[in-house]
Amino acid sequence: IPCGSDDYNAIVPKSAVFEDAGGKFVLTVVSKSSPLGNRYYAERVDVTVVASDETASAVIGGINYGDYVITASSKPVSPGDQVRMKD
Repeated sequence: IPCGSDDYNAIVPKSAVFEDAGGKFVLTVVSKSSPLGNRYYAERVDVTVVASDETASAVIGGINYGDYVITASSKPVSPGDQVRMKD
């Protein structure tokens, strides 16, 4: 991605960036502990795309290094949905 001297938080697959009336966002996975172990939930993170090519987008926003980004799913996923991570 030709970003020049621009700063960005992460590079994500282009398929992970969604857009609605509220703007562009990605879905990340957050972990919450329960008596039966960890549960994973989808969380909306608003981002700004600063550059993109055919396969990836450089984004800035509330995403950090090490965050798990949902790139594909077997069913539609909405913020707040419980998800299962593939090994």
